[in-house]
Amino acid sequence: MTRAGALRWWRAGYQAGHQAAEHEQQAAARRDQAAASRQASINALLLETIDALASLFTSHDGSTD
Repeated sequence: MTRAGALRWWRAGYQAGHQAAEHEQQAAARRDQAAASRQASINALLLETIDALASLFTSHDGSTD
């Protein structure tokens, strides 16, 4: 194999590796976004639950005694 041929093979491998890394980075960003969305939904549900529980422990006239 000539030096030029070896360089072409090296360049093709480098570009393939770079492209694979970019795809993995994009996939990781999508996973992070999905996890953040799920966490936001869980947080909202927890806040609603806390609010509902708090309303059970407060009197109807607004006092907390």
